[in-house]
Amino acid sequence: MRDAARVRPLASRARLWRAEVLNHTRIGRRANLASYCYSHTPPQLAIICSLAETATAHGGAIVEVGVAGGMTTVFLNKHLEACGRGGRQYLALDTFSGFTQEDIAGEARAGRNHDYQSWFTINSVRMFQRSMRQNGIDNVVAIETDAATFDYGSLPPIAFGLIDVDLERPVAAALSGCWSRLVPGGILVVDDCRPGTIWEGALVAYEKGCANLGLAPEVLDDRLGVLRRPPVSPAG
Repeated sequence: MRDAARVRPLASRARLWRAEVLNHTRIGRRANLASYCYSHTPPQLAIICSLAETATAHGGAIVEVGVAGGMTTVFLNKHLEACGRGGRQYLALDTFSGFTQEDIAGEARAGRNHDYQSWFTINSVRMFQRSMRQNGIDNVVAIETDAATFDYGSLPPIAFGLIDVDLERPVAAALSGCWSRLVPGGILVVDDCRPGTIWEGALVAYEKGCANLGLAPEVLDDRLGVLRRPPVSPAG
């Protein structure tokens, strides 16, 4: 049998050669080589998807507070679509420009003096919306806002919420605001509930929120803080 490389069409061999050359550059590697692009591990993504699937058995919208470039937004929507829960109203809240000065100052007052200024700044609501269109997702509404000052009372009833805004001030506001709109049987997930990281403010806000609501903290896979509103009993 002739070697596959020998029978490859000339144009195809030229493209392959160009790709091999580009693989020696950072841009080329990002474009041509496989890479894992999620900050969550596969088990953590599976937990998020499973909780969203459970929660969306109840009526209500999905809210994601802190979406960055939309990687998790795409993944979660594709999962729900695959299991027959796609198309539900999905609200994506973010500054789309990184952390606010007030959020960073709050971390500094708590003794968390890290370089938060440079995180998540290469982003825009336009880029996020293009990402949704590129993936054929048309049920996501992007809301450019500060999670710490947003009027959560303007949201529809929520079945599932994913809160991933990292710092104490916006996490606390998002947790309280989303909980107030959570339907019976609904679930909230707060990301980065892990001690000893630069995002420890998220854990502080989660634990304070649980205490204020009289809930026992439930952290899954050493990262995902869960809050569940009990469903209405059949007796009413």
